[in-house]
Amino acid sequence: MLSKFKRFKKVAWPPLSSDIYLVSYPKSGNTWLRYLLSNCIIKYLGSNREVNWFNLQEFIPDIDVNNILPLTSSFSELPRIIKSHAEYNPHYLRVIYLVRNPVDVVESYYYYNKNFEKYSDADFLNSRYGIEPWLTHIESWSKNPRQGQIVKFIKYEDLVLETEKTISYILSIIGIPLSEVHIKDIVTKGSKTNMANDDKNFNSDMRRFTDSDFIREKDSKDEFRNKFAERILEILKKSDQLSRIEFIFEKEIEQVIYG
Repeated sequence: MLSKFKRFKKVAWPPLSSDIYLVSYPKSGNTWLRYLLSNCIIKYLGSNREVNWFNLQEFIPDIDVNNILPLTSSFSELPRIIKSHAEYNPHYLRVIYLVRNPVDVVESYYYYNKNFEKYSDADFLNSRYGIEPWLTHIESWSKNPRQGQIVKFIKYEDLVLETEKTISYILSIIGIPLSEVHIKDIVTKGSKTNMANDDKNFNSDMRRFTDSDFIREKDSKDEFRNKFAERILEILKKSDQLSRIEFIFEKEIEQVIYG
């Protein structure tokens, strides 16, 4: 759990009761959601701006990049929407928590970290990128909300399979009315393939140095599952958070892991 000092570091300053936090464990699709919602904001306000990796921080700021924010969003009639990977924080009064299949999350870390920290397959699941930190994060948010704090869980898998429907639901939570036509257009333009191209054109040039693909091929996913899925399932089945995880995903844990 975050200390009191770290909690304040992870809060937009000055804090506002109207702030909305997009929270997730890392590697859960938060940036893609942020990208889509930023385009929805622009469409709603009739702006001619275009969202890309270079200017994304202007529209939905990342608390880990800068927590000193203007009193209003760049679009004064809307609440500030802020990205965060923080564990439970009582100062986040309104939260949209994006949760993803833990096998996919750990897998994403597995391939990402091959460019930086080297772990053997035997050590990886017990590392700081393994399954236990994911469990700690989701436990902190599913167990602790205090009176007056609202946490809405959104499944990444729904965002992938029913993107327009899921974005429409999130917009209804935030209070941004957009037509189905506009949402469909935003989803088409904001596909993960288009976003990957945008990453190459507008993100930091040195990202290419790591040779880490934004979207991996399916064969790597099958390879990872053959190595780790059964072990991850065993750990989750022994967790005292099992019933909460199944409630959030609306599936038994075997279906969560294997689909």
